[in-house]
Amino acid sequence: MRRILSKACQFQTSFSEDARAVQRSIDPPVLIIYAIVLLYLVLVGLLFVGLLRVFRAPPGDHVPDCKLTLIVPFRDEAVHLPGLVRDLLAQDYPGEKWRAIFVDDHSRDGGRFLLRELLSVSAHMQCIQLEAGREGKKAALAAGMEVAESEWVLQCDADCRVGPQFISLHARAAASGRAEFYAGPVTTAGTLKNLAAAFERLDLLSLQAAGAGSFAYGRPLMCNGANLMYKKSLYDDTRRFDPVERTPSGDDMFLMIGARKLGRKQAYLGDSGALVKTVPQGRWRRLIHQRLRWMSKSPYYAMPDIQSLAVLVVLANVCIGLSPLLSLLYPGCWPEVLLLIGLKFFSDFLLCGSMARRTGQLRSMLFFPLVFLMYYPFYLVVLLGSVRKAPPWKGRRMMYNS
Repeated sequence: MRRILSKACQFQTSFSEDARAVQRSIDPPVLIIYAIVLLYLVLVGLLFVGLLRVFRAPPGDHVPDCKLTLIVPFRDEAVHLPGLVRDLLAQDYPGEKWRAIFVDDHSRDGGRFLLRELLSVSAHMQCIQLEAGREGKKAALAAGMEVAESEWVLQCDADCRVGPQFISLHARAAASGRAEFYAGPVTTAGTLKNLAAAFERLDLLSLQAAGAGSFAYGRPLMCNGANLMYKKSLYDDTRRFDPVERTPSGDDMFLMIGARKLGRKQAYLGDSGALVKTVPQGRWRRLIHQRLRWMSKSPYYAMPDIQSLAVLVVLANVCIGLSPLLSLLYPGCWPEVLLLIGLKFFSDFLLCGSMARRTGQLRSMLFFPLVFLMYYPFYLVVLLGSVRKAPPWKGRRMMYNS
């Protein structure tokens, strides 16, 4: 008995010494980084579960019989307009139940005249000119709203391509009565001709996956203005939440945020037939400028959960990006650093891959390891660029007022 007690005391002493050694070996900065990355992993896990729930939701058997208006603001899109018009002419939804309004935001490439020629064969599509003194996408959308007469409004960009069921699937969602605001999937079109195109697609798919997953919890975090549908009355009710005078972009996010603040129901239309494919930026400089425009509107969101989670994502990416330096400062923690990098890689791959499979672009995931490595220096450049003046967009200097 005395020998057993002696062995037990020796084990307890040895265990206590090991625990104190581990405690001494993990410095406070390392513990903070561990906590941030682990919180990020929990967030991605929740979004992944939400994504599965969104895409498993039954499409419903409601017979679409409602009228819709598609509003397409455009500026200098003469190259892309014919493709979208061809797609709209091929829609399987009866033409008498929907109309398209193209709003020209003072194009310089003759797009308005080309479009009027293209639309001459259709009685339910028209092009209007934004009047002098008004400019920008928000003004173009507002001009389209003034002409729209239907209860439901669809929103799309001019450089997009859609399938033949695009309007009918949205009409079916509208007829279901599930929500007043619907967001749909968006990805880039075409083959991946260079690394910038691969980076853009996978980054967009990751954002789409996160946004779609958040809809499952009734608290959407993001959406894309290239694929939205909402009631016209909701648009009118949410105008007070859109800081038009302070930021020229963000029409999609401020509409979604306004709907949340008003307690209106929102849903995600996950059907593959509702997918919108947009023309990629294709070049690193243009891609950086696009991300700078997206980032510039975030200070005006005024939604604690969206802004808090955005900070968490930024901190987690900074932690992973600086983890090699961390392992140099604290040599004993490199196994844990490798584990955290591996866990983040796996979680991001799972979330992005799930969205890529649903958009039919699973082969794009072959670029994911390289994109994962490039992600951190890319966003470091974007973060540094955000402290400078906003980049120009189609010949205009974007002004953001505090």
